[in-house]
Amino acid sequence: MNPKKLAELDGTRFAFAQNGALGVKLVHVTPPIQTLHHGIFGEAKWDPAAMPLSYASAPTLVNNFGVTDVPALIDVFSNARRATPVAKFASKFRSRRKPLPEHVGRELLNVYHELRSSDASIADSYVDALPYPPPQIDADRKMTYRRLIARGIGT
Repeated sequence: MNPKKLAELDGTRFAFAQNGALGVKLVHVTPPIQTLHHGIFGEAKWDPAAMPLSYASAPTLVNNFGVTDVPALIDVFSNARRATPVAKFASKFRSRRKPLPEHVGRELLNVYHELRSSDASIADSYVDALPYPPPQIDADRKMTYRRLIARGIGT
């Protein structure tokens, strides 16, 4: 995140999407975030921390058949000059900072919270939120974070 624009993000919410064989799925939406400066990079934090939804149970933002659990979202990316619905979505949302139109955000949150209320939808580990297992799993993310901060990464 650009440290010069970091303060603009305070109080916003982040949505995390994963693309895989079942399409682009909404695995997590944060509460309002707080930003922190670490020299040349920034960090977003939110409270309470919560596990994401599993990829398999997360709502579909779009798949290559044009199916979505958030119909209002289609209008946001349908004009992208790409061949497939998933490619259009990726083109519009790869690094988006602009908020969604209010009615789209409201629909997205309603769909997300409806699924989130089911404990069966929540991932048991972060790997469950991925469409495919990663080649290597960091078994101790807290220690990795401490090690990076101790090395002065970005300070």
